[in-house]
Amino acid sequence: MFDDRDLFDTTKIPIHTKTTRQPMTCSSEDDALIDDNEPKGVPMRITPEMARRWINDSTLINRARTNARIQQYARLMKLGKWKKNGVPIILDKDYHIIDGQHRLLACILSGVSFITYVVVGIEPEVYDTIDRGKPKSAADDLHVANIKNSAVTAAAIRWINSIRHKTTPSNAPMDPEEIPLFAAQNPSISRSVTSVLGIGKIVKTGLAAALHFIFTKKANELLATEFFRDLKNGSNLISGDPVLALRERLLQEKLGKRNLKDAELYALVVRAWNGRKTGQRVTSARGSIMGRDGVVIFPEIL
Repeated sequence: MFDDRDLFDTTKIPIHTKTTRQPMTCSSEDDALIDDNEPKGVPMRITPEMARRWINDSTLINRARTNARIQQYARLMKLGKWKKNGVPIILDKDYHIIDGQHRLLACILSGVSFITYVVVGIEPEVYDTIDRGKPKSAADDLHVANIKNSAVTAAAIRWINSIRHKTTPSNAPMDPEEIPLFAAQNPSISRSVTSVLGIGKIVKTGLAAALHFIFTKKANELLATEFFRDLKNGSNLISGDPVLALRERLLQEKLGKRNLKDAELYALVVRAWNGRKTGQRVTSARGSIMGRDGVVIFPEIL
């Protein structure tokens, strides 16, 4: 049985693997959806109780659950930011779920009702034709907003968000509308992206753009641009310059076909920036990113 105490552990929300399909018991709310044998689509307010009933009683096998997506949807619902966008919950004639399990699980997780269209009466055999289009990305949203270099800009904004949380982008997901909102509120991110274009052979362009943006806030745009220009070109760098040490380390990693972890890459670039800013002289870009307790250290940006 599903326990309300498990609401915030998505791994404990029940999943069925049986394939024998039995008609579900429908409430009066459910019965109102169908008045003939044709598929019907109507807007409905889905309550957590309805979502739980549909999830528990559905016997069709859906795709594997993605906990990060469930949590993302739940966060939007809890904040009142979920939008009725016309994408329906799809059920067969017996109210077994064909499409929409992540939204229903998010409703259960958040404890908040949401309004969506529900289509009932679709044949289960069409499951393999649903959701086959290219998913819309944050880069697509930025492109629609007429922001150039949209893919790099989206990556940079994710990095900025993760740096604020002292982690990497994979551990700091953003809600879909947050990325274009950040770009609209911080138009200088476009200048930071433009300033680091072409640096991808040395360091990830999204990370470079994010750090250029933050370095500009910490110091000024001229110093930030100079730092990444020198890292990219390697011109007129002298021994002892932290940027030269960083460049040599990163090129060695590239030649050895070794991929640095995001946290290590971030730490190396930030330490080089801090070193140049404070006049430190170094001969190599080294240093552990692990603290004594085994927790990854994210150096503060000076």
